[in-house]
Amino acid sequence: MGINLEEAMLNDKNRIMQELSSEDFGKATESNNRPAVVMVKASWCSNCKAMMPVFEQSAKEMKDAADFYYLTVDDKEELARSLKIMGVPTTLFYRHGTLISKKLGKQNLASLKKTVEPLVELNSEEAKDKQYRSLLSRLFGRK
Repeated sequence: MGINLEEAMLNDKNRIMQELSSEDFGKATESNNRPAVVMVKASWCSNCKAMMPVFEQSAKEMKDAADFYYLTVDDKEELARSLKIMGVPTTLFYRHGTLISKKLGKQNLASLKKTVEPLVELNSEEAKDKQYRSLLSRLFGRK
């Protein structure tokens, strides 16, 4: 059962990160006026556990610039497949509902900030122009 994202945000304004369900994922990333950063993780993943404090620190430091979420894919295989998650941790960066960047592996604070900061100023047209495309799609021209 998913959480009511709007209600959760209103009830807990001090919360810096929220866990997403499959049902909440689209709403959190598509209907947002701010960048959305999603850490995709698994409960058994040691790199995910090591990255979580860094992700929390990023969320605290950039709370006025972006919304931070995490998605535990242990029981969300279909969503992970649809997002083309090849490994965990993977960090997804969205702006105006468009996936702008996808980073595989453990990220540090500087890397997260460097990726988020330019997203803040993007309008929806610029975000569409910067939409993430995998290496294969760039090489072979497929979306």
